[in-house]
Amino acid sequence: MRSRILAVGLLLGLAGAQSTGALAQTRIEVPIREVVQSNGVHRYGVPITVGGVQIEAGLDTGSTGLRILPGVVPATAVQSSGHRTSYSYDNGVQFDGTMVEADMTIGVSGKVKFEQIDKVGCKPGLRTCQAVTVKPEEFGIQSGGLPNEGFKAILGINMADDTAPNPLMAMGVKRWIIDLPRPGQGETGRIVLNPTDAEVADYRLFRIDDQFVGSHGGLHDAIQGCLVNKTTKHSYCGPTDLDTGAPGVQVATSDTQPWQPQTPVTIAFLDNGKPVIGADFTVGQGPGARLSFRAPPPRRPSASNIYLGILPYFVFSTLYEPEARSVGLKAR
Repeated sequence: MRSRILAVGLLLGLAGAQSTGALAQTRIEVPIREVVQSNGVHRYGVPITVGGVQIEAGLDTGSTGLRILPGVVPATAVQSSGHRTSYSYDNGVQFDGTMVEADMTIGVSGKVKFEQIDKVGCKPGLRTCQAVTVKPEEFGIQSGGLPNEGFKAILGINMADDTAPNPLMAMGVKRWIIDLPRPGQGETGRIVLNPTDAEVADYRLFRIDDQFVGSHGGLHDAIQGCLVNKTTKHSYCGPTDLDTGAPGVQVATSDTQPWQPQTPVTIAFLDNGKPVIGADFTVGQGPGARLSFRAPPPRRPSASNIYLGILPYFVFSTLYEPEARSVGLKAR
């Protein structure tokens, strides 16, 4: 881990921090740091302070809520509700813990509820997952099961409601833009809190899919899209999720026609069923371009759900507007 760079990032994140209330709606930028793990997977860290402790949290637009591993924030810095909670992820990992509240800073500052994790394990019914492939003291969030990698906290900022709320929304942030660092460019990314009207004027807005309004996973923020094989013209279309916490592309479908490495693919985002904006990638070529398949949702066996992971963020600046229930895209 590049501790010196982390320290710089933390200082950048703390600089310009504002209190909640009227100042919570001030335009503020928070840095995003690219972390390349030993297996080549790209992850993204954001500097936060919780209970006076500086932490780099894994940025995750595919989940909701701040969740912190045991021993990171002292018990004296939090107020416990006594309410037990569980939260699980697509990779099978489940966190059990207690809902607590503490002072938090991420550009803005305020009291935020989060899950103080006390048990890391697998979803019920799973014998194994990334959480049990390493010793508990070597486990890191978003580590992919690699010992002593990953983060001590995860910052879930999709727009769903949850017992552990989106911290940005909880502190009064009205909208935000995510610009991930692009691979190989040596740049720092950013979250823009409360971008101005002028900044968001050029984004193409897509309303999120109403069928997932009550869900808690990444599909809550899904918009309509397609993956199109440019060689065969075969396509998968359906609710499409962008997720800074997922390092690859995945399609949940019963119509499995695996596309081999080097297959040229177009991502198309739809408005009223028509493609209006898109981007190209090649299967297996570059970060985020690994493509896999899984079974479709049990209640929608004929449907396809598309999980694009980090890939679209390299091409598009992404705007989140909770009150309008929309996601905006603009070519970078």
